[in-house]
Amino acid sequence: MKDYYKILGVKRTASPLEIKQAFYSLAKIYHPDVSRNNPIAKEIFYEINEAYQVLSNLEKRLKYSVEYQKYLMKNTNGTINNKSRGGRT
Repeated sequence: MKDYYKILGVKRTASPLEIKQAFYSLAKIYHPDVSRNNPIAKEIFYEINEAYQVLSNLEKRLKYSVEYQKYLMKNTNGTINNKSRGGRT
């Protein structure tokens, strides 16, 4: 699962304004019209745009956060930083 916060380079607690600023900063660099000589720029721009579309919409952002937490729990076997989540150790 993609980490949209990492893609935009913002913290999980980022405000809507911080998310917007991060998107526009990256879009100026990777927009296909600006980076015509960079074949990877188009792919990066689409990822940046996808992340922005989710994180800039409160409902989508909340749904994404829940799904991302489920993904983390499933792929870390219920541990975070090698520490068990709940129960006795």
